[in-house]
Amino acid sequence: MNILVTGAAGFLGKHLTKAATHLGQVIAVQRNGDGMAGDQTVERADLSRFEEVRSLFEHWNPDVVLHAAARIPQSPKDDVFTFFDDNVRATVNIYHCALLTGVRRIVFSSSMSVYGQPQSLPVNEDHPVLPNTPYALSKIQAELIGRCYAESGLETTVLRYSGIFGAGQRSGAVPAFIMRCLQDVPLTLNAGGRPSSDFVWVEDVVQANLLALQYSQECNFEVMNIGSGVELTIRQLASKIRDLCGSRSAIETVDDSSPRDFRFSYDIGRARKRIGFVPTPMDASLMECIRQKQEGK
Repeated sequence: MNILVTGAAGFLGKHLTKAATHLGQVIAVQRNGDGMAGDQTVERADLSRFEEVRSLFEHWNPDVVLHAAARIPQSPKDDVFTFFDDNVRATVNIYHCALLTGVRRIVFSSSMSVYGQPQSLPVNEDHPVLPNTPYALSKIQAELIGRCYAESGLETTVLRYSGIFGAGQRSGAVPAFIMRCLQDVPLTLNAGGRPSSDFVWVEDVVQANLLALQYSQECNFEVMNIGSGVELTIRQLASKIRDLCGSRSAIETVDDSSPRDFRFSYDIGRARKRIGFVPTPMDASLMECIRQKQEGK
């Protein structure tokens, strides 16, 4: 089986390309670089350019695609046109070329952000999608592209991830808390540490992708939430990491405003039932992250 992975140089993409080699030949697509990297073939392509994508698909004839490429905004001042080119136009190009070359299934990496601020908890796949950021809007648009092409027979599994953490992550609450706890320095939590979320280990997200590649899909377009199924406030997360590290770090809160000052919990029952997804217990995944950080990974 030829497996094409987009966004292969990114945080999730690196983990996907490594794990997917157990299922077949992996073509790791990234914006820069080409050649071989371990067991993967590395191809360079700008996915927002149709001719480059068509050439890539015609050359490799992938059977399935793990579409993890995305541009995540770092600032409200980011160039919105480049942003939508990379997240929406690129997805149109991938789906159109996949249809032309006989790809069987695309597993599309989406996000909990499409739900916006929850109207009810826990959030399941039937919750209204209420994107309140350009990034969330681009993810919904990309999902709809998949739904459109599914009408032509191209199977799509949309995986909406909660907050991913794990080895190689450059930013986020989990690596920041681990680093500070290992140094026994204070943790400062915004919004009083009140906001809650679902945090999922990157290895579990990889597991979900590989399961989604192989299961017997009931219809051509399916959506599943992928998370830990555990709701944690930021304060609870900080306390858990401090305890697992055996740290003396103080936990301090500041009651400033926050754009995410609300609760969020995930219903992952559909993924459990349909693809057999079983997330790792939170303490075990956090301990593995702590061990990796201690070893400098």
